[in-house]
Amino acid sequence: MFIDNQWVDAESGETIESINPATGEVLTRIPSGTAADVDRAVQAAQRAFAGWRATTVTERANALNRIADLLEADAERFAVLESLDVGKPIRESRVLDVPIAIDHFRYFAGVIVDRLTG
Repeated sequence: MFIDNQWVDAESGETIESINPATGEVLTRIPSGTAADVDRAVQAAQRAFAGWRATTVTERANALNRIADLLEADAERFAVLESLDVGKPIRESRVLDVPIAIDHFRYFAGVIVDRLTG
């Protein structure tokens, strides 16, 4: 889990397996979050909000566009991981899933500029 700008284990230490449905292979183990982990994440978000609130609309849009740029730069890797994780054809991840995720970040970058400055 990514909480407070760092990768952390679940407070319980428990994990769940991400399994490739096509082969049954364990791809990775993921922290099994609980209410305590949600509380940690909410507290971290509340602490971060003061700084985020002070960012300009342009800075917020730039952050979302930067995420889109990073996804796009590594699109093939994300497509492969998505296909392995959910057992879908790689073509579907390449043509639909990853491009749509990229488009969503860019769309919302535009929305915040339009709504908060227009």
